Amino acid sequence: MTAKLNREYRDSVFRMLFNDKKKLIELYNAVFDTDYGPDTPIDIKTIEDVLFVHMENAIAFTLDNKFIVLTEHQSTVNPNMPVRNLIYLSTILQKMYKKAEFYQTVPLPLPQPEFIVFYNGSRKMPEYQELKLSDSFLGEKKEKYALDLTVKVFNINIKEDEGILARSATLSQYSRLVE
Repeated sequence: MTAKLNREYRDSVFRMLFNDKKKLIELYNAVFDTDYGPDTPIDIKTIEDVLFVHMENAIAFTLDNKFIVLTEHQSTVNPNMPVRNLIYLSTILQKMYKKAEFYQTVPLPLPQPEFIVFYNGSRKMPEYQELKLSDSFLGEKKEKYALDLTVKVFNINIKEDEGILARSATLSQYSRLVE
């Protein structure tokens, strides 16, 4: 008899592991090849909302003037990930600032957004790929768009990625667990 695994456990385990600020800094260092220490200021911005649980967002945070949206791990790569991340970013920005601040005559200090997905499925995927919002736009493809959003997808299957997994012991252990 083969036991059926609850696919939702991954989200719970991912959140449990990376809701720890020191582990988030470790993960940030692995993704961006930086060397921030465990005492680096970090601000978790994750929205706890039913709508976004279905969008499988795990953790959002700011560090080093960057706003990071981790769309946790996915067992499939979906071309609509950039659209979902755009909705998520808009919602977080609405929660970060008061409504009146959007009408000020001075620019809002926006952290630079980064969108990260960790792929851990059974399909053969490249070690790294990017998904762009503009790939879904109708009409003639242009070099420059008024709006674009790039999701960085890292394959964290043990056999596929030695780079990012070698730089984050916690992500490596997580990858082994869900494999």
